[in-house]
Amino acid sequence: PGGLLALGDCHAVVGDGAVAGTGAECSSDTHIRVTVEKGMNINSPRAITPDYFVVLSHGEELGPAMKQAVRDMVDFLVSEKGLKPYDAYTLCSLAGDIRVSRTFRPISPVKMMLSREALNQL
Repeated sequence: PGGLLALGDCHAVVGDGAVAGTGAECSSDTHIRVTVEKGMNINSPRAITPDYFVVLSHGEELGPAMKQAVRDMVDFLVSEKGLKPYDAYTLCSLAGDIRVSRTFRPISPVKMMLSREALNQL
């Protein structure tokens, strides 16, 4: 039980993919808000930024990790926004972005991002 939340490894700046395995390390005073959603059952971590709704995935191979991120975003759109699967996949194809969070490592973290502007139109 529990969220198993951990924070760390703050960067002043780092590019998507972190191709050299690092960013500009810095100290940080971090303030976050965590909300417990009782009764929810999700497959992967999610985040909301000022501009995006983000679903996180990872895997030993990049392709399957990307597919899982898309599936998890589609599941969100179907279960919480009421879209039909075909429409959810279409929205992901038209307005979604997939980004690789770190490259050249045994585990490939991936994020599927959908703008909050697009979500607000649903």
